[in-house]
Amino acid sequence: IRPGPSLDRNFLHHYLRLPNMVELANSRAAGANLPRLSPGVLASFAVPLPPLPEQRRIAEVLDRAETLRAQRRQALAQLDALAEAIFLDMFGQFPPSQSKPLAELCELITDGTHYTPTYAASGVTFLSARNVTSGSINWDDIKFIPQSLHIELHRRVAPQLGDLLLAKNGTTGVAAVVDRDLTFDIYVSLALLRPRSGVLSAYLHSALNSDLCRRQFSAALKGIGVPNLHLKDIRTARIPAPPTELQAKFVGRVDAINALKQSHRASLSHLNTLFTSLQHRAFRGEL
Repeated sequence: IRPGPSLDRNFLHHYLRLPNMVELANSRAAGANLPRLSPGVLASFAVPLPPLPEQRRIAEVLDRAETLRAQRRQALAQLDALAEAIFLDMFGQFPPSQSKPLAELCELITDGTHYTPTYAASGVTFLSARNVTSGSINWDDIKFIPQSLHIELHRRVAPQLGDLLLAKNGTTGVAAVVDRDLTFDIYVSLALLRPRSGVLSAYLHSALNSDLCRRQFSAALKGIGVPNLHLKDIRTARIPAPPTELQAKFVGRVDAINALKQSHRASLSHLNTLFTSLQHRAFRGEL
């Protein structure tokens, strides 16, 4: 899209990012497998045209709000990198003799049901790898299975508070701690790791998500289409095995970082709400 002389490109950029414009574009897209919006349909979309100075003023206000959101996202990324740097600083130089396979650090390493379940509108929570993509469990976008199926699956594996879930299909190698005392079941795309006594869940979480472990998982991936991480490769992956006291020291530092991250996430959430409000007001002529 090349804006003409009466249309500011930044103003158009923000207008096309409006949720209702994105929704309109999706509704007018054609093609089942690879939906696409034709140039002709896009050209038919109406665009408000206040005077050019007003367009630039609106774009500048939204640019400033977007800059604040970007700064918060950047701060969160830097805090993630800081936690990784602390892990490598404390444990990256551990000699091989002080590293152990995950099988020795966990009392249980297994995966979820290998059969696609029959889902229900309500019932028992059912998680898959799509719920573990960012280092924490997404409890907002979940599926449910009937109570009768849950009883059957729970006989095989019963996740509990403090366990770790590791994505072994699709987005592989990402781990999250079970942070809720909630009854749920898991699909085969997730591995469940239960730390032994003396191994802190928060430490194991950082170890699994560290570059040390990620390289081992990447080297072990099987499959051409959808990468798959086998349980045997998870069990044999080696991580540093420091004393519990040193793990606790590390976890204390990570907890401080997480407190900062929580503050930044709250601020980002507020900025997202503000940005959405500014968007709607701007293109209704109320800004």
